[in-house]
Amino acid sequence: MVLTVPIALRLHLAADQSLCRDVASAYIDAVFASYVRGARSLGAPCAGLARVPGRGELRAEVRPNGLNVHLHLLTLDGVYVADGPGRTPTFHAAPTLTDIEVARVHCDARQRIERVLRARGLLPEPGDEPAQVKGADESLLPFLQAASAQSRVASGPDMGRLIPRPVDPVTRSSTATGSSRRAVRSSRNLDGYSLHAATCIEAGRRADLEHLLRYMARPPLCQGRLMLREDGKVIWNLRKPWRDGTRSFVFAPLVFLERLVALIPHPREHQLTYHGCLAPASPVRDHVVPLPPSRRERPTNSSGGAPNQPVARRRFSWAELLLRVFSEDVLSCPRCGIRRHMIAMITDPPTVRRFLLHLKLPPDPLPIAPAREPAQADLF
Repeated sequence: MVLTVPIALRLHLAADQSLCRDVASAYIDAVFASYVRGARSLGAPCAGLARVPGRGELRAEVRPNGLNVHLHLLTLDGVYVADGPGRTPTFHAAPTLTDIEVARVHCDARQRIERVLRARGLLPEPGDEPAQVKGADESLLPFLQAASAQSRVASGPDMGRLIPRPVDPVTRSSTATGSSRRAVRSSRNLDGYSLHAATCIEAGRRADLEHLLRYMARPPLCQGRLMLREDGKVIWNLRKPWRDGTRSFVFAPLVFLERLVALIPHPREHQLTYHGCLAPASPVRDHVVPLPPSRRERPTNSSGGAPNQPVARRRFSWAELLLRVFSEDVLSCPRCGIRRHMIAMITDPPTVRRFLLHLKLPPDPLPIAPAREPAQADLF
């Protein structure tokens, strides 16, 4: 599920991490309440109902039209029920999601979020002035985020102007003459709050699940769609044209740096959090998260423990991490294709220098270039 909030609230979420956590918790509680209702309708013993396992991802994503703080939530489609403390929980699948239930979750999440905003004094009454973004008097970051959300230039001689964007007239005319956009099922949009719950991965489709996870964990910028024009301006190409024909955005170098600055996360801020049965401190996590295939079957140990019990997970080696993150198998020889094996780790400087000289490689580290002087231009 994906929840999008009004633009005015997105600015507060981007500036205040504690508010973002509270809003995310309110949203997750609304989704959990929906699963509890579904379990009760199917006759599950709710007295032993464990918190629905879920994975909530908080992202501050930049798009060509500005900063877009929204909440992704990936959950197991059901609940776990345990007979008592320390007992192995049993999974109960949730009933089929209906549009009525999506609308109910949308309304519940909105009410919970508005209670959080009202407690913080951020929900103005009719006629009140909008609340000031936290930290606006101490930092330029909220100002840059506000300009990014409005797709405007934040500083310089073009301050306040809209970001230029080429428009494809063919796409625009075909959209204008075509039929209206069909509403997506399992989604709800009202007063700036949009809930999308139409994505569902069936059991056993591991490749599709990995694709969804990679989409949720994607970086905010795709370098393949960035181009540098001859005049020095940066072009951001969209994956596909918008309904109004917009196919790209053109940024001046300093304006593009403004957009990058708006992406800077807060110190010690988690972009990915786990909740429910998948939380790190959950007492039933070891029963819910499956073991790797190579470690699922174990003989009974000498102490008499049952086989296939949760064991401590091993750490990934540096080569495995490089393969998982960058898709580069550093242990495969590019010339013969035979697997490489680590023989020794050499840390003695004279020995390292001797090996490098033998391989005709520079033994001394490259010199570090001195720092450049600060720019003299008045940016603000």
